[in-house]
Amino acid sequence: MDDPKLIDLEPHKWRSDRPKPREPIFGAGAANLIAIGITVAILLGLSYFVRGQLNAWWPGSQAETSKSLPPGNYTWSPEKGLQKSD
Repeated sequence: MDDPKLIDLEPHKWRSDRPKPREPIFGAGAANLIAIGITVAILLGLSYFVRGQLNAWWPGSQAETSKSLPPGNYTWSPEKGLQKSD
C-alpha cells in the first residue's frame, strides 16, 4: 500500500470536505417524480371526466348494453333471442 489513494476504509468511516448528496429519493429526481405523479393524476382525472361526458352525450353506446335484467329465468335461442321463461 504505497499509493495513498488506495486506502481501504469501511463505508461508515468515509470523510470528505465537500458536501455529499443525500439519498436519491431526496435528491434532484424528487421534483421530477412529483411532477410526473401530478401529470398522471391530471390525465387520469381528465380521461374519467371526458368518458363521463361522452357517455352522457352519446348514451346509445354503453348505456343500453349495461342495463341489468330483472330477476328471473331466461332462455336464449338463435331464432327468438333472449326471452324470459316462466
